[in-house]
Amino acid sequence: MPITQLDLARRLRSARKACHITQAKAAKALGVSRSAVFQMETGQRGVSGLELHQLAQHSQSGADTIVSV
Repeated sequence: MPITQLDLARRLRSARKACHITQAKAAKALGVSRSAVFQMETGQRGVSGLELHQLAQHSQSGADTIVSV
């Protein structure tokens, strides 16, 4: 079963929170606004492969952990 955008959004938020990273810090690391991070975490905005990679590095989770089914 493929991962949905909403599933990915929930996993991104969970990984960020598990590492005690604020949306503001995640936004700064990605070079986007805090509202863009909010949109990613609620499924309102897609996440590029590069953004996923950067988020995984900052949350100390591998990208494969975030997207694995």
